[in-house]
Formats: sequence, structure tokens, C-alpha cells
Amino acid sequence: MEFRNDPGELISQLDSAWEVYSSEFDKQIQECLASVVSWKWATDAMFRSHPLFGHADTTPRHEPWRPFTRNWITDEDPKANLEHGWKHGLDEQGRIVLAKGQWYGYAMLWRNDGCDRLTIHNSDDQPSGYQFQSPIQDRAEFSRYWQDNNGRIECACRCFREQETHYRKFEWFDYEDKRCTQSINQSFEIMPEIPHWQRDKSDAELRLSYRPVDGKAIVNNLVESNIWRERVKYSYAPAGDLIKAERFKADGEPVEDLLFEKVPDRPFEETVEELAGKTSQAILKAVKKRSPQKPFRSLALIYSAEHAHCGLPHSVCVLGHDATSPADKFNFEEYPLELEVAFKRPVLKLLTEFNQRCCSLFSIEDFDDEVAAVVSVMRRTAENTQQQLAGTKHISDDFSIIVVDDHGDVDGFEVLK
Repeated sequence: MEFRNDPGELISQLDSAWEVYSSEFDKQIQECLASVVSWKWATDAMFRSHPLFGHADTTPRHEPWRPFTRNWITDEDPKANLEHGWKHGLDEQGRIVLAKGQWYGYAMLWRNDGCDRLTIHNSDDQPSGYQFQSPIQDRAEFSRYWQDNNGRIECACRCFREQETHYRKFEWFDYEDKRCTQSINQSFEIMPEIPHWQRDKSDAELRLSYRPVDGKAIVNNLVESNIWRERVKYSYAPAGDLIKAERFKADGEPVEDLLFEKVPDRPFEETVEELAGKTSQAILKAVKKRSPQKPFRSLALIYSAEHAHCGLPHSVCVLGHDATSPADKFNFEEYPLELEVAFKRPVLKLLTEFNQRCCSLFSIEDFDDEVAAVVSVMRRTAENTQQQLAGTKHISDDFSIIVVDDHGDVDGFEVLK
């Protein structure tokens, strides 16, 4: 399965569809609503947007997949919570044509060779009750799915326009023995100008990041963003369950964090203990490497209780022996030095397992319990790190470790010697 150098024909189809949806959105949505013959509730959106949807929750972007916990809600279901549920409209063929959550939803417009899924937002100004443009940002999007004669997704593309930049993120799928065995990801865009963080680069340097499809100009031209070129390989158990989705860069080098790996059958507490242990080992290694001749006074472990998948912790800062202590010890922005902690695959694998287990154990109503689990990992990491540093030359006599949620939703705490 090879990367595509010029998906121009597909992009032309997408651009034509975009013009229709931009100019005739309300008409398209009203026709969609008119095709609904029955309604069903589910715990989340149930549209099958990926060949592995159902084997795993394939919907997260830029983070690992999670165990699949979505399900239809029946009248007999005692756990039904329609406040956070998704309402689905089905047509005569039983296909989902509308999926509506609390704040946004999707409209599915079916074609002979697949489906277009439009992201829709509530609106009091439109006859249909929905609008294409996001009400809180300059953004609109839809995804197109091309299917083969067996109804399998051959290619999917997420198209979204944010301000003046129009992105098209493709994924092509390959099948063997009725299983999806691999896919390739590529992203194409038209930039009205060079991003501000890259304006000091030469044209040659920019072409390492952006490949003009026609080989000419980068600005106001269709370019591929090389960083998104990626191959994903899928592995299955003999019974057919997905056990691993592994990512590879365009040159074949494995990406550190797995897209998905089936979690081992063990108690959640064991996952917490091992994650805290390996995280503290990585921090200790960084401290020993960075520690100056004189010891550190304090270490700040910074995490996000709301976005634990970003890392536990996502950054580590230190206070030197002669630095002035902040008036507020939990103000991590006053810690002048940031350690370069290398969280490699063993830690990332455990982090993925931890987040997958949290998704299985906690629902949206259990947010406080999930946060408590995240805090428990951070506390054990701090305690382990403190114990391993005790009595070494790397820390002062009054050394302490503080743990801070960067959103301020959870009170910081301190672990002393």
C-alpha cells in the first residue's frame, strides 16, 4: 500500500461538495431530517466512521484509541441517561442519518458509493435548527467516506476550514481476509500564508515540512504536510479481536506511542502502581542527568487532571539551590528550569493502558472518581521520586516535590522528605 502523491480527483470531489454544503446547508439538512423514520438513543455517537469502530473507540484525534464502551440505550436500561446521551435518526434502510449530542451533532448524507458526515451545530436562526459554521470559532467541517462493493470503507477524508486554511486529512484502508490490515494517513492543505512560527525558515527548509503537489509554490497552492504521513498496521488475535494498532512514520520508523493495544487482564491498582513506578524512574534519570554541582531545592510535577492522556506529568520543572522560593509554591510558572524527561514507550504504553481503563471504569457522571485516580498516580509518582532521591547529592535538605494541576481544578499538594 503506497502513499498518494496527488489525490487531485478526490480533492476536486471534496471541494465541489464543500461549495454545496456551504451554500445549501439548510436545504441539505431539512432533506436529511425528512428521511428519518425512527429514533434511537445511545450513550454516544454510533456512526461507524472507521473500519475498526467497534473493536475499539476509534474516534479520539491525536491520542490513543480507547476500549469500545458505546451502546444503544433501551427502555429497560436502568442506566439510561438521556441528558448526556445521543439521539439518532434512522432512515427506511436502518442507516443513521442524524446523530445529535447536547451541543453538536452529525448529519449523514448517503451516496451510492458511501456517505458524507457533516458536523452540525444548534441554531435558532435556521429553519432546520442547525448551522454548518461553529458558533464559537471560525470553523466548519465534514467527512467523506468512500465504500467498496462490500460496504467497507476504502478511504475517509476529514475536510475542515479553519479561518482561511482548508485542510483535507485522508486515510486509505487495505484489507486481507475480510480484515483491515493497514492504513495510510496523509494531510493536504492550502495555506494563504506561511505559519508565523515558520516564517524565519528558508524555502528549502519549508519544503521539508510541506510538499507542493505540483512541485511549485507553497503559499496559495495545494501542499502535503509531511509530518502527517503515517502508516498504521493492525494485529488481531486468532478469534478476530483487535490486539494492536501500531503507527509508523513514512520512512518505516515506529512511532513511540501505540495507537491502540488491548490492555492486559489485571487489577486497575496494578496499572496505577506500575505507571507511577516507571514514571518516577524516568524523572529520576532526568534529575541525575541535569543536576548541577549543587542540589535542587524543589521539583514541580505539572499535569492536567482533565486531560490525563497528555501525560502524567506532561512537564517537570525544578528550583535550583540558590533560587528564591515563589511566594506561592504552587505557582509552577515561577520554577525557572524545565527538565527534559524522556517518557519512552514503556511509560507511554502504561499511560495508554491507564486511560483505557479509566474509560472502561468511569462514565461522564464519574468525573470526580476519574480525577481521583489521576491524582493517585501523581501522588505515588511524587512519593516514589522523593524516596529514590532521598539521601543523594541531587537534592537539598529542605527538598520537596509539589504536584500541580495546570488548570487549577484540583488543589496542589506537597510531598516532603
